[in-house]
Amino acid sequence: MTRDLTREEEDWLAAAVIGTASEEEKAVAAALLADEETREAAKAEEAFLKALKSGVSEGAEDMMSPGAMGLQRLLRDIRAEKQDAGNGFSFAALPKAGRAFAVAASLALAVITGFTAARITGEEGSYRTAGLSEAGTLQVIFEPSAAEGEIRALLLEHDLEIVEGPSALGVYRLAQRGAQAQALEELRAVLAAKETLIQSVEIE
Repeated sequence: MTRDLTREEEDWLAAAVIGTASEEEKAVAAALLADEETREAAKAEEAFLKALKSGVSEGAEDMMSPGAMGLQRLLRDIRAEKQDAGNGFSFAALPKAGRAFAVAASLALAVITGFTAARITGEEGSYRTAGLSEAGTLQVIFEPSAAEGEIRALLLEHDLEIVEGPSALGVYRLAQRGAQAQALEELRAVLAAKETLIQSVEIE
């Protein structure tokens, strides 16, 4: 007997395809694909998500493409709703029809900001962490319109390094070199004032 996936299970599968899943979530997603009860629905969902990811990736380098810009605007709306509600974002909070667009928006930002991170650090997925102070760890979301050069200049100005990210929602973890550390709250306030570059910044 087969069944449809729950919204939570769809979230796990989406995280696995996007590339932000924890080891536990990856295991759950793999189990959904192997289980006779959920295999059919899981494979259909996985195929949909992979096709969506492929389409977003193909247009990621074209930052001014209508598709990418539309997805960025959608993600801004999703974030605004999250901030108004004061709750963490979840795909499960969206209706089925809207979830596809939310996944696409997350994929678009993850792919686009991933290219930026790769150019800033020199190698995609390889971030320099030596000599960084954990006391200087912040969670930052850059504006989708922020230029690569502006982000690089900001990181250099404040001796910041990318230690993790972006997540599916474009969240980066930034840490400051210990030798140049300043008060964490002071740094957060300075970054928060960079409204054209930074959408949100929080102390982790």
